[in-house]
Amino acid sequence: MRYLNKIIFINSASISYADISIDGNVHFIGTQGVGKSTILRAILFFYNADKLKLGIEKGKRSFDEYYFPYGNSYIIYEVARESGPFCVLAFKSQGRVAFRFIEGSYNKQNYINTENKAMTWEQVRATFSGTNIYTRKIERYEEYRDILYGNNKGVDAQFRKYALIESRQYQNLPRTIQNVFLNSKLEAEFIKQTIIMSLNEEDVKIDLDQYELHLKDFEVQLDDISKWSNKNRSGEVVVRVIADAIAKSYTEICFLEKEKSIVATQLITNHAAFEKVLPEIIKQLEIERAKLSGANKKVAETDQKFEEKKEKIVKEITLLSGKLVEAKQKSEDYNSMNIHQIIDQVNKRSEWENRKENLQKEQGLLTVRFTEITAKYDALTDQKKNHLNNFTNLKTTEKNNSREVFYKTREATELQYTKLITEIEKESAELKANAQEIISAKISNLHGLEIRKREVELERWFEKEIDRCKNSISEANRVIHATVIEITGAKNQIESLQKQWDLDLAKFDADYNHSCARLDEAILSAKKSIEQINTVIANRKNSLFDWLNENKPGWEKTIGKVINQEQVLFHPGLSPRNTRNEPTNLYGVEIDLEEITTTVKTIGDYEKEIRKHEDQIKKSETTLRSLAENKVKEQDKNKKKYQPQIKSLKELVALKEYESQKAISVKEQTDIQLDDYKRKASEERDAAIASVKQEIEVAREEKQVADEQLRVLTTQLKNQIDGKKEREG
Repeated sequence: MRYLNKIIFINSASISYADISIDGNVHFIGTQGVGKSTILRAILFFYNADKLKLGIEKGKRSFDEYYFPYGNSYIIYEVARESGPFCVLAFKSQGRVAFRFIEGSYNKQNYINTENKAMTWEQVRATFSGTNIYTRKIERYEEYRDILYGNNKGVDAQFRKYALIESRQYQNLPRTIQNVFLNSKLEAEFIKQTIIMSLNEEDVKIDLDQYELHLKDFEVQLDDISKWSNKNRSGEVVVRVIADAIAKSYTEICFLEKEKSIVATQLITNHAAFEKVLPEIIKQLEIERAKLSGANKKVAETDQKFEEKKEKIVKEITLLSGKLVEAKQKSEDYNSMNIHQIIDQVNKRSEWENRKENLQKEQGLLTVRFTEITAKYDALTDQKKNHLNNFTNLKTTEKNNSREVFYKTREATELQYTKLITEIEKESAELKANAQEIISAKISNLHGLEIRKREVELERWFEKEIDRCKNSISEANRVIHATVIEITGAKNQIESLQKQWDLDLAKFDADYNHSCARLDEAILSAKKSIEQINTVIANRKNSLFDWLNENKPGWEKTIGKVINQEQVLFHPGLSPRNTRNEPTNLYGVEIDLEEITTTVKTIGDYEKEIRKHEDQIKKSETTLRSLAENKVKEQDKNKKKYQPQIKSLKELVALKEYESQKAISVKEQTDIQLDDYKRKASEERDAAIASVKQEIEVAREEKQVADEQLRVLTTQLKNQIDGKKEREG
């Protein structure tokens, strides 16, 4: 049994090296783009060697460019056979793929060097032990297929050992395998007829086991294909719906990959720009931080000075309050001691001292014995006068001194009280000014809070976000509207191009069918003529024609000119015989045969006519093949003409549908964000208004407390001053 056992890729199809065994039931599974189709096309190329029938879409890289981009790109097929494996080497030569058959199993060392790099053909050839290991280069694909499928006619004997089967009529086999690989619709009868037609004239047996590998799961695959048209109860083809969803998802993924690439490029550009300006921004940030640190330091120093001044003022207020309390206490103590009476007594001390001195002098005079009365009287009179004068002078002096002391004391007291009241008023003025300043600050804060409340009520919360969402929604609506117009226009263009394509094909098909019908009629007519001639020739035995040829030499110029050739000459039941009487008569009538130009056809003429009809048939068949080729060329021409335009428009439709779907998704998300921002704006506005109202209430209470403190301070100072004035009075 001979079968494809292994396939090896070397620098082929973006694969540096891959060794894939396919010696049994192999199932390829994987995500999009991992290489399933790449492997299947390479396997199919082994069987059909037709680069145009590998299912490669127009517009993509050709088979040669994709699978053989380098001079050391190879695809190696290892084939198992009864006598041992052999390899088929596919490589690029002079711009196109060629083949070589190599004896023996695949050996990696023959193609990959010690540096794990693929070798050129000259290096590969040097690794083999002799030139009989590999064959000459095979450039004609038809020759390759003849070798592979065992059409030994015209094939060198050295290639016969590489045949998978032996058949001269194998042409349908690669086509069948090709249709299986490309998921074309196949019927069991067609496959059976293909196998029958592939048998050669010698009725060589075909080992169907050779097809088991390719057709083993055919029914399963056919069932999978039939699912493409199976509908559910609702009349919907589920597989197509899923396929459309997958295609749509794939398209979205492709566009997202493109967008990701664009965004990545923008990100890299922005990152580079940010890295460029980052040092300057960091430097500016350090400057701003230094400024902020300095400002915070100044604020801290100012706060410290304010606290120190406040503490000093509080201490002075406490000291003055203590002095006022002490002065009030002393005033009460002095009043309880009757200080005014004590002051009067102190003021009369000099008077009592003078009185004491006079009494002492009087005592001295009284003690003088036997003093004359006149002298005593005069002395007493003088004494009394002196005493009176002294007393008068003393009282006048005391009066003047007391008046002076009173004025000085009153002036000093008034100055002291005036100074004390001034100091009290000065200290109270600072306290009052501080209280007024606090009240002004509270009023200013209250007004600021009222203004802030109004600003909060009028502020448009999340304005930028809401405007951005509205602009995004407007842009999405614009994109949706524009894409709908572009999609409709593109679909109309596709429909128009498809109709024009169909019209061109229909016109060409009409001409083609007319020409084919005419040629078929000519072929059929020629075949009928050949059949009739063959019938005539076949019936010539025991006919008049044979008898005349044997018994009547030169009959062609006599009786042959006047009898029906097909109905008489070749009729087998006429029983001809010679009549010696009147040989020139025909049923008693003599005619001049020289006037008859009829020529009797010989067997050679009939065979010549058959060859003429056969040539005509061949010519017609050649013309038919030429027409078929022209049809294929015309179809390819129309395909090349219309398919790129339709493909471009379909890609445009897919792009616009993706953009429309993306815009719809963005719009829906933005609508949700807009509602969320509006809700947040309402919540934050209400919360801010409530917070400001609470601050306003607190500020009003603080203002009332400050007003009350100012009122109490003013009352206390007024009472202190009034008390001082009362005590002074």
